[in-house]
Amino acid sequence: MKRNLKAIPLSFLDLANTVQGDQSAGALSKRSLTFAQQAEKFGYHRYWLQEPHNMEALLRLLLPFSSVMLLQSTSTIRVGLVASCAQPCSTYYC
Repeated sequence: MKRNLKAIPLSFLDLANTVQGDQSAGALSKRSLTFAQQAEKFGYHRYWLQEPHNMEALLRLLLPFSSVMLLQSTSTIRVGLVASCAQPCSTYYC
């Protein structure tokens, strides 16, 4: 039985990591925007922005605004935010 892979909705997880020495929210948003547009181009159904707890507080506060920017800059992909456990963390204790 053949399956049509296009019928399976795929998601993209953006870890929203900062590059060492780069604390610019603008650079983070620009990278996320590029990723979201590419994910949409390749047919992904949903784009998730991860909110890591070890991220700078200011950058973490900007993630909801980044998600709105991504929604305005894309047309078909769904955008969501996802939180993660504090690092370092064992999967058995989270």
